[in-house]
Amino acid sequence: LRPIERYALRCVEAYRQEYQLAQVAPNTCLDAEQIR
Repeated sequence: LRPIERYALRCVEAYRQEYQLAQVAPNTCLDAEQIR
């Protein structure tokens, strides 16, 4: 892998993790509200 490709892969991985967190967090808050 060239350095640029490795950098792009790292960006994609970080973006994917943040995207999943952004999707999971609101759902978790909603679940907490419903449980109460």
